[in-house]
Amino acid sequence: MKRVGIVALLVVLISSGVAYAGSSWTSSSLVAPVGTSLNAVACPSKSLCLAVGHGPFGAFTAQLVAGKWSILGNPYANLDNGVPLTQLRAIACTSQSNCWAVGSSQSSAGGILHWDGTTWSSIQDPAGGGGIGTGPLLHAISCPSVTNCWATGSWAGNSALIEHWNGANWSIAQSPNAPHGSSSPTISGLACTSGANCWAVGGGGDEKGTPFLEHWNGSMWHVSYFNTKTTGVSLSAISCPSSRVCWIVGYTDGGFNGKSGALVIRLENGVWSQVANPMDTQAQGANNDLLPSLNAIACAGPQSCIAVGTRTNSQDRLPLVLAMAKGRWSVPVLPTNALAKGLGEIDGVLCTDLSHCIAVGSWQHNLKYGISLDPLVIQKT
Repeated sequence: MKRVGIVALLVVLISSGVAYAGSSWTSSSLVAPVGTSLNAVACPSKSLCLAVGHGPFGAFTAQLVAGKWSILGNPYANLDNGVPLTQLRAIACTSQSNCWAVGSSQSSAGGILHWDGTTWSSIQDPAGGGGIGTGPLLHAISCPSVTNCWATGSWAGNSALIEHWNGANWSIAQSPNAPHGSSSPTISGLACTSGANCWAVGGGGDEKGTPFLEHWNGSMWHVSYFNTKTTGVSLSAISCPSSRVCWIVGYTDGGFNGKSGALVIRLENGVWSQVANPMDTQAQGANNDLLPSLNAIACAGPQSCIAVGTRTNSQDRLPLVLAMAKGRWSVPVLPTNALAKGLGEIDGVLCTDLSHCIAVGSWQHNLKYGISLDPLVIQKT
């Protein structure tokens, strides 16, 4: 769980030299209050990117224009006495003047925001607000068109939640029951290639981590199991670069076999398969000190993806990047000066094409009076 600490200003400058597809990751600086964490990023054009997350004052949003980041402020500041228990988890854009961000809020309006190209505004969530742990928590959003968006998550941690935007209003969609054996289900990842093809992934809160898939065919949602080779599975995110190919990432926590590892799954022509990757349990062998997990994925093509997350050992939690080029996964090596900060995690990534990617997350560090977060931003141009 991420925690906020003392409020101060900090310039974050992360130097990186991660190679992928013939180019490298470079640093990006963002001035933000200490205690700020970035969870997701969207780039509706090559000249504009928007990042969302949470900070010491609640929801946090920033924009990247002409190579410079600036803070956009907290849209909830004047709602319900400015209650800070608001965090944004995901963002999707159809243009520079039409973006949606979702998450959770103690505001009665709920956790849905809209960007019109100039400002963020709070939009009434049909599932309502009510606070962390009592109201809806939206983890993902995908918008195949201006008049068609889907958002997914969970309702008070007790049932899966699907919401839909029809161009005029948000409404709660009928969600099929999670597979038998899954308790406290949540839908954590979502990707749509058209109005008639959306895939969502999630899992239960039970010790088996029962993973499930949901598919929208244009008229209704269908749910099914996914039987992975490992146990204690959590599916975090999905990216579909085409209507026939999707990639899913997550992790297995070793609940039964004592091993933990990153999880990569591929869908092609309706057939799902678990794919070996450099950070899975088999690749680690007897060395189980890495504890890697993948939080997000962005694909520029069926055989070109970036997956991000974290890898931990007994002392540190380090940012993790997996790169797939021409269908082959590899682990780019982060430079020493980036790893020296320690306790880093990447939560969101976006690739507009093979040469343009941006990843966001947070650094955690110990202060005299507690633990604090600083935003992490790296990009490839």
